[in-house]
Amino acid sequence: MRKIIGVILLFIVLSLLIFYAHFYLTQSSYQQSFNKIKDHQKVQISLGDAKMWVEIVNSKQSRVNGLSKRSEIGSDGMLFIFEEKQRLQFWMKEMSFDLDMIWLADGQVIEITENVKALKNSVKTDELQTYSPQHLADMVLEVNSGDSKKLNIKIGDKIKVIK
Repeated sequence: MRKIIGVILLFIVLSLLIFYAHFYLTQSSYQQSFNKIKDHQKVQISLGDAKMWVEIVNSKQSRVNGLSKRSEIGSDGMLFIFEEKQRLQFWMKEMSFDLDMIWLADGQVIEITENVKALKNSVKTDELQTYSPQHLADMVLEVNSGDSKKLNIKIGDKIKVIK
């Protein structure tokens, strides 16, 4: 009886070790592929079945500026990368075009905020509407309004760096 219990416990421990090793290795390769990218570098990514060129913003100042004061995105999108998952808040300060915001956590789409309107009038900073996902996120991909549907991006799609 003791041998059977010992074998069962050994099986459980080995199963847990394999699960955690797989989870750790998956997380590490995902994080490593994005950690090597420099601020404002353009890279090709895949998101679900879509392939696109995006500008990376991963410094504090670049994330604050985002697409403000630009007349266009300049690529297929802008990917905001944060060091860890957190409650993100984005606004449309000094924006001149509408956006879709694609929220990601651990390399996967968790929510999509479509057709976020550019502000028509000058609004005080403390009166700006903010946009947030319902869950913690570590990336936000901003694309032109309607592109998330055109590209068939959906919840659960995974992001990968191609080039």
